[in-house]
Amino acid sequence: MTENNCDSARLPRADAEAIVNVLGLAENLKTEMRHSWLSNGRQESVAEHTWMMSVAAVLIAPHLQHPVDLGQTLKLIALHDIAEAITGDIPYFEESARKDTKLADEAEAMKAMRGMLPAASVSIGAQY
Repeated sequence: MTENNCDSARLPRADAEAIVNVLGLAENLKTEMRHSWLSNGRQESVAEHTWMMSVAAVLIAPHLQHPVDLGQTLKLIALHDIAEAITGDIPYFEESARKDTKLADEAEAMKAMRGMLPAASVSIGAQY
């Protein structure tokens, strides 16, 4: 692979750039704070929440009475709050006009992100 070629047979440069752009947007989740706190009293970021859910799924999955597709579960966990990179976190208990439009706003954010992604990646985001 050369500096200007992203193995075009598998991932065209434009698709790679689109994925990097969405990853840059998703990076906002590292600084988007949730309305929950860690055991040390520090407020938790959305990214930390997602990581902890992933660890929990990996540890709990082998003990479930009804097996789950761990790969699919981890994909859904990784993407379940990605819209908050655009919309911000809205706590369940909040009563506001912002909460009234939460689902529609998140659906619009997901639509925008899917529009940024190459076709092969869109199906993952569509499951959100």
